[in-house]
Amino acid sequence: VGQRLLDRADRPALTFVDVPPVVERLGGADLASVVSDLLGRPWTDPRLCRAMGERLLGTGWIARLNFVRRTGDGRFEVSARYRMPMAMVRQGNDFLLLDAEGVRLPGAYFPDPAWKVIQGVRASAPLAGEAWPGDDLKAGLLLQRDCLVHGPVFNPFELGWGESARGQLLLGGEQLRRA
Repeated sequence: VGQRLLDRADRPALTFVDVPPVVERLGGADLASVVSDLLGRPWTDPRLCRAMGERLLGTGWIARLNFVRRTGDGRFEVSARYRMPMAMVRQGNDFLLLDAEGVRLPGAYFPDPAWKVIQGVRASAPLAGEAWPGDDLKAGLLLQRDCLVHGPVFNPFELGWGESARGQLLLGGEQLRRA
């Protein structure tokens, strides 16, 4: 009888126990939607937690998955180390987010003067969850990290990394919204 009650449970709740507020705001819908169809499966399906974890890792928002587990009340909990947005890269008309390791985060965003923007990156944008290649991007991220620790010397900080290519690291604050 207990097994039947668990199998009949209506779409169990999913809780991200340690998601940072910025990731919840920018990526919460991505994280929830990628597993929403799995929540229709029987709660006792032995492959369910693994399937949820694999999909969540594929979103680009998660750097390391600690666990996906069932709770005793028909719910699921997810614990992970999330990729935190650190910089925005402008490519053409697109504004894309990166974490501190240069991994592209999902989505495109509206430009916001309060956010740091790296411009003039030569390499094309990778898929979400993949590292963005190129020494020019790495240099921009290093400068940005240094400015976050020591504060900007001036704004904007212009970088030249070639005769014909030129990039800018624009320094600012914290507001961002998804396009």
